[in-house]
Formats: sequence, structure tokens, C-alpha cells
Amino acid sequence: MFEERLKQYVGTADIGIYPESRDVSLYTQKVKDIGCSDKIDYIIGTIETSGIYKHEDEEKNVWIRGITYDDLQKINPVLFRDQKNLFPFKGKKIIIGAHTADRYQLKPGDKMKVVVNTTTLRLIVAGIGESEGFFIADERTTNVIIPVEVLEGLFSMRGRAGTIHVKAKNPE
Repeated sequence: MFEERLKQYVGTADIGIYPESRDVSLYTQKVKDIGCSDKIDYIIGTIETSGIYKHEDEEKNVWIRGITYDDLQKINPVLFRDQKNLFPFKGKKIIIGAHTADRYQLKPGDKMKVVVNTTTLRLIVAGIGESEGFFIADERTTNVIIPVEVLEGLFSMRGRAGTIHVKAKNPE
């Protein structure tokens, strides 16, 4: 159970590199080649932040991961229950888990408002992932995925990442 919860956030990565604080100025440049590519399966940069999803009179904490679709499928593959206009995964799109979709009666094509800091993001549900991996059901927080460029623009951090995930070819 502990391993499944851990995989929810780190996926298949062996190493996670995080800033010491949530101060955006401490975020790192995305790493493309660290000189040992023959030993590395992938290096993926993501931006992660929290927000609030407002639904009628309820406010729900959301954990937002900004990532590209291809990188998402490498680090924490999503099995989709349903999708609509998911590709290309760019712009104001959001992927939610089945638990969230069921709780708030959301389906692909529906709109969601998520507040990050003082900015309201108006997003369109493009995919609903099964309740596994990143989308394991959690009553306290809802996990969502949006295109990384949305958060890059919001935080003025093009070419930077808040978390770097590294997977070795040989974990030993």
C-alpha cells in the first residue's frame, strides 16, 4: 500500500530532484543531458503546484502536475476511462481521475475552474484516468494533470522545472 502511494507521485522514476522550498526562483533549468545518457532511461522535468477547484458551494484542494503527454506516459502511465480532444495535449486542457469525475459528475468536454494563487484557470476536461497511479482516490486532495506550458506561463518559468524525475536503465 505504501509503495502504491509513493508511485502515485514518483511513478517509475528512481530519483527525484526537488527545490528546497516552493520559491519559484529556486526552480531548476530542465536537464536534457547530464553526460551519462547511456545509463539513464529518462530525465523528465515537471511543474507541480496546489490549487483549489470550486464546484458549486464546495472548495476542493487539488494537486496539479504540469507535464507533457509523452512524459506523463513514461513516468506514470495513465489508463483512460474516457477522453475527448485530448490530442494535442496543449492549452487549457485537464486530465482528472475517475474518482473526481464521478464525485462531481464531470465528463470529457466539461469545464473546470481551478484557482492557482490568485489566477483562475478555465480548463476543459480532456481525459478521465482510471483510479490508479497518479489518480489513486484520495478524499483530501484531488490530483489533476495539465499541459506543462500552462504552468510555465503562469509562473514565468519557461524552460524550468520544479521537479526533475530520473529513471536509470539499471536501478542497481
